[in-house]
Amino acid sequence: MLRVLVVDDDENILKLIKMRLEMEGYGAVTASSAEAALELARTEMFDVALLDYKLADKNGIALMSDLFQLNPEMPVIILTAYGTIKGAVEAMKKGAYGYIAKPFDYDELLLQIRNCSEKSGLSKEVRRLRNLVGERYGFENIIGKSEPIAKLLEQVAQAAQVDSFAYISGESGTGKELVAKSLHLASSRKGGPFVAVNCAAIPETLLESELFGYEKGAFTGAMQSRRGLLAQAEGALSSWTRYRNAPYHAGQAASSSQ
Repeated sequence: MLRVLVVDDDENILKLIKMRLEMEGYGAVTASSAEAALELARTEMFDVALLDYKLADKNGIALMSDLFQLNPEMPVIILTAYGTIKGAVEAMKKGAYGYIAKPFDYDELLLQIRNCSEKSGLSKEVRRLRNLVGERYGFENIIGKSEPIAKLLEQVAQAAQVDSFAYISGESGTGKELVAKSLHLASSRKGGPFVAVNCAAIPETLLESELFGYEKGAFTGAMQSRRGLLAQAEGALSSWTRYRNAPYHAGQAASSSQ
């Protein structure tokens, strides 16, 4: 059941929203102040929050920021009177999913909540998959108890703490890619993408275009613009990892066949 936190200092609005949400099969928990909302959020998990922009003890933007400290992935919808729409737009710039002007249409409210539900579900699925990747490529999955392996893991842990180059080398099949992914997941960039490229499979004449992208019409056959793999790695240019006889990776770790 989707759980919705509704915060408004108008008790009548709280009752109406709670009744409508429960009619749709949602679990609605109400609070008439920012302080009460935060107390609830500290002890319970909510999938969506509906926040009035103007509360007696704190405005909706400040409350939203506090809620994000407790649950960064929870979508927030701002309820606003006509005169405070500018403030609601500001809230969206700071992370709100959307806003609804009072007096609002309940069908519009329910539509936004359903959309938030899908967003929340996707966020949970991404987190679950990241956890699975972390379990698969964590240090504990690098098998070995020898002194060289212990030293390797120590070096990887140290490298993950700094924004610098790392070079991984070794014979084919020795686990270079596993080490590169472990390095990525142990770093501050673990929430970002880990882009893998097999340079050996890319013709030399196309390598530059693959890495840096191109604009439409830049060369024969460029029918549309394309983002390069480095751009897809979202600003990971400051940190590269290279290792021999393995694919190229951009992210916290990037690798290049040598």
